[in-house]
Amino acid sequence: MDKRFKWVFIYLFPIFIVILHLFTQPTFIKKNWIFYILGFGLLLYVYLICIYDKNNKIEGIIRKIYFIYTYFFLLYIFPKISEEYNIWEGNGGIFNLNEIVSTAVVIFIISVIIYIIVISDFNISEISFGNTKISMLKERYKEEINSHFKNTNQLLKKIEAEGYIIYNMKEYCQKVRKRIYEKGTYISTEYEILLTKYFNRQKDKIKVSILQKLDENELRKNFGFKSDEICTLKCQLENNELYSTELDNTYYLFIPFCYIFEELLNEKKKPVYIVLEAKTPISVEAESNIIRNILIKFADDLLQLL
Repeated sequence: MDKRFKWVFIYLFPIFIVILHLFTQPTFIKKNWIFYILGFGLLLYVYLICIYDKNNKIEGIIRKIYFIYTYFFLLYIFPKISEEYNIWEGNGGIFNLNEIVSTAVVIFIISVIIYIIVISDFNISEISFGNTKISMLKERYKEEINSHFKNTNQLLKKIEAEGYIIYNMKEYCQKVRKRIYEKGTYISTEYEILLTKYFNRQKDKIKVSILQKLDENELRKNFGFKSDEICTLKCQLENNELYSTELDNTYYLFIPFCYIFEELLNEKKKPVYIVLEAKTPISVEAESNIIRNILIKFADDLLQLL
């Protein structure tokens, strides 16, 4: 079908309303002619958008036309409703406005409500009035629900990876025991290997490193922290608290850990510090709890073999 013919077809309903009112509601159309001009002006506006804006999607054009059709439909039934129910009670209008302005407000508001609830079924993200945009709640709720499901799926993958590591821990500790007896190893190195295995299981691009102590020069050189941030970091970690931060689009999570081997290898209780580094936000609570569960299980099973 030719595009021009389509647009002629689209204009049929508004033209039909105008012709019908010319014969049945001549007084109303004479008094409120501006509303009809406005309706055709909106149709012309949509037509020009369709021609000159190549990026405008067909869904957007259809929505605009539906809105205009709703507008003309309300324009069609309004005279009968106004006469039957005497809406303005004589010459008065809403908020002390005159009848014409009051009629415009009512038609516009009802058109928008019907457009949102009936036609769009709340599935639009926004309505535009020039440069002003009004976001719809359902779209926002939909994004929140999708985000919730995404986070839940990520957590399930983490729990699945944790379960796999813990289930196979005794077998893994047999290999660690063999390494220790053959060539020796550092427990902190084994922590790093095990946790890297956990993240690789999820295909998470998170780098794991272990710090034996909080050396200021090392924190500056390896992580780019400044003096004030190092002070805050040390204060929290030395009080056995987590420390999470973002620096130059890189996310860091520091987890203090002290269990059997840390107590056996040091004269006093002295933790090591697990450092997670990623380009995307790190789930602080989930990762800290899962990592501690994995390392505690590792220490318990390995100690039984030594």
